[in-house]
Amino acid sequence: HERVKSLDVNIDVAKRKLRREKLDQFKRSHMNKLLSSLLQKREKIVNTASKKKVDGVKGRLSESEFENMSRIIHQSSGDQLAKSRRLQKIDNNIDGLMKALKSETLDQSKRDIMEGDLVKLLEKRKSIIFLRSLLHSHLESKGGEAWSRDIGIHLNKNLSSTGDQSALSELKEVSDSLLKFLASEHDIFTLLEENEERGRLVQLRNFEESNHYKNRQNYLRSLIHQYLMSKGGEAWS
Repeated sequence: HERVKSLDVNIDVAKRKLRREKLDQFKRSHMNKLLSSLLQKREKIVNTASKKKVDGVKGRLSESEFENMSRIIHQSSGDQLAKSRRLQKIDNNIDGLMKALKSETLDQSKRDIMEGDLVKLLEKRKSIIFLRSLLHSHLESKGGEAWSRDIGIHLNKNLSSTGDQSALSELKEVSDSLLKFLASEHDIFTLLEENEERGRLVQLRNFEESNHYKNRQNYLRSLIHQYLMSKGGEAWS
């Protein structure tokens, strides 16, 4: 570690000066205090670096976040909105970084870079799941489809996952544009015809099929209910 090397040089200089017989008492006292301070700084740096090697990601990520990361990822992956090829690729990269960061032989410069990459991947993963959910809910409320310009207005009116900007700004950080994001999340969104004023028509994948199934269920329930009512509320199967 560069800071330790620099401190070692200063410590050696202080020790050499203290060995001089002609050093007066005032200067000797001052050098002793300086040496003590340098040794304390060195010990603190070494202890901090050793703790990082043992514990893994610290500082940028809290200890609890690092320890529970795999559990959180695997739990959320059970949700349909947390499943996509892009999210799977991100999860694989996160797992790879987490395994690498557990290595005690990893030097500090590489560790710092990998910690930064891990934080960025986690933030991106969180944003994608949040945006998928927000868009899915909006399209459901609109009967399964909406025009891209209307969707953009809706996103601009809603806050991001962190609450410090609009959801539209967060989306542009992840995918540059709404259409690029929707195209990359083709497992739940479908891009249809284009309109000069309203943009692209966006539809939830399999939305019509699921609604058709629900309509059939409701029809059969209604039919059975009417029959039972005509028989005084009960009948043999």
